[in-house]
Amino acid sequence: MSNRSSRIAFLYCLIIAVGAVSAQTNYSVEYINGAVDCRVGQDWKSLGPGDSVSADASIRLSRGAIVELIASGKRISIVKEGVYAMASLSASSREPQKAQLLEIVSQKLRYLFKGSGGTESVFGVRAAQVETAGFESGGAAAKEQGEAALAAGDFAAAARSFEYALDEAMPDEEESLRMLLATTLALMDRPAAALGFLRGGDATITPSRALLESSLLLRAGAPDEALILIRATNFKPVGNVAVAEAAELEGLTLESLQRPAEAIEAYRRSVAAADGSEAAIRSKERLAILGE
Repeated sequence: MSNRSSRIAFLYCLIIAVGAVSAQTNYSVEYINGAVDCRVGQDWKSLGPGDSVSADASIRLSRGAIVELIASGKRISIVKEGVYAMASLSASSREPQKAQLLEIVSQKLRYLFKGSGGTESVFGVRAAQVETAGFESGGAAAKEQGEAALAAGDFAAAARSFEYALDEAMPDEEESLRMLLATTLALMDRPAAALGFLRGGDATITPSRALLESSLLLRAGAPDEALILIRATNFKPVGNVAVAEAAELEGLTLESLQRPAEAIEAYRRSVAAADGSEAAIRSKERLAILGE
């Protein structure tokens, strides 16, 4: 082999090696709740906030555990019990169809927050009206600051304020703050952390909460759990628009589960429930894509 050919071969190998090294992105634990372990090689070790997880590692979640990982602004949320290879999780999040469905869910979350009137709401409940009466804990000022930041679109500041207010809250104040904090984190595209805070209480599942929680489950990669919650909740008392939103979400969930025939039926129900609503418009778009 000539010297020139040797140099070219060496440079080619060097480029491949550098590419392989750069591809080994390390993730950091941004949020964790419950028992989560990490394995590189043969040994498992417990994970905590701020710990590093390499791209070639596997992680294991116990029942009820939740973890959120971040690397270079990209987040991976895991909310289901099991063992996961980081390489597979990263590749799965880039699948075109899945990415498209998740973006629709994100759009839906933003719409549900804004409400049809264009002002801030927590899935049908105005932020300024969420059980403010009788709020006398040390977190009252923090809650007000959080609502102001939320209205201004400063979600990071809102989340900090609501988390502080939740720490200071009386038992009967917690649920409204959990809804506010979970909604804020959802708008930051942090479904795992949102779900963790939302589930921290023991409140009754209302239609508004079910819509939020099932959206978070779907966004975090647990469509089977989202489907169970959607189908177990009666949205009719809230109104036709809520029924349409729930039916559309059911359709998105069924698409994620690769059950297109059932998804089509769900989208049709969304349109029938409140034709002309945002959910119905999005459902018609999905029906067209699915050939209906």
